[in-house]
Amino acid sequence: MPSERRSSLRPWLPRSVTSAARALQAFVRRTPLHGTKDGRWDRQMGTVVHQLVHGIVGPQCSELGAREIARLEALWSVFRPTSEVSRLAAQAGDQPIVVAPETVEILTHARELHALTHGALDITAGCLMRLWRTAVERGRVPTSKELAVTRALVNIADLEISAGRLVRLRRAGQQLDLGALVKGYAADRCVELYKGHGVRHAMIDLGGNVAALGSQPDGSPWRVGIQSPRGRRGEHLGYLEVRDCSVVTTGSYERVYEVAGHRYSHIVDPRTGVPVDTDIESVTVMHRSSLMADAFATAFMVLGSKHAFELASELRLDVMLLCGGRLQLTGTIHGLFHANT
Repeated sequence: MPSERRSSLRPWLPRSVTSAARALQAFVRRTPLHGTKDGRWDRQMGTVVHQLVHGIVGPQCSELGAREIARLEALWSVFRPTSEVSRLAAQAGDQPIVVAPETVEILTHARELHALTHGALDITAGCLMRLWRTAVERGRVPTSKELAVTRALVNIADLEISAGRLVRLRRAGQQLDLGALVKGYAADRCVELYKGHGVRHAMIDLGGNVAALGSQPDGSPWRVGIQSPRGRRGEHLGYLEVRDCSVVTTGSYERVYEVAGHRYSHIVDPRTGVPVDTDIESVTVMHRSSLMADAFATAFMVLGSKHAFELASELRLDVMLLCGGRLQLTGTIHGLFHANT
């Protein structure tokens, strides 16, 4: 394997969030907590976020975590006209805009991941996501002409990042979609925030993106349930025992759209412009970085089982694929997964 491939997969963690935490601490005492002894729940990033932070500073850290997630959502949501993603789309083909350091960071990793996944992950496919979203809302699928025109706008090379945090999309009509990265990035930020406040045992779950800090307080590993794609919500294939890492699971069962009796995945293949029709029922990725786990889980759904398994083996990733009721596992995930009997 080329040396640059190995180095690109160094465990990645986001920049320190200590300064952001300090800025937020002033608000903690004035804000009611949304938690119980079992942690805190919030509706954020289109899902339910569960934080379980042990220790005397647990409630404060959970509050800071919720505020950090809200801040990142405001930066990158395609549904907010004031977000940096929306402003980039509005200025596409025109002048660059100055963005936050976090935006430069996540865009830089997105370009790296595009290369690592051979184009299966392409954040410039936001225009395709918008096309499908609009069409489905109107009870139809995009026409061949619409797909061809929009697909031509997808090109990671058109994303320009310059000194001074200047970012630009070269052509009008282009749009970013960071949906495959934002939950993972947010989970990593929260874990770093917990660590910065001396927390040793914590877990955060952003709707299937789970990041664990340390072990449980009694020293035992965290148990992360793996959703069965054929079962009801909360019905698991089994569980992984983990410490200090992230586990992300996605599958063909999630957020399925139906038009004229046909079901479509919420994941669009940026190379073809159409929702994926994959043989993978679900994919689970385990990684030190939740961002990396998040990104590869989506990319593997696009690639299909054969190419996903080859890429996971090549990059030495810990992955579990469920295809036709049969599990395929790579890396150390073998010894950590316990199937339900």
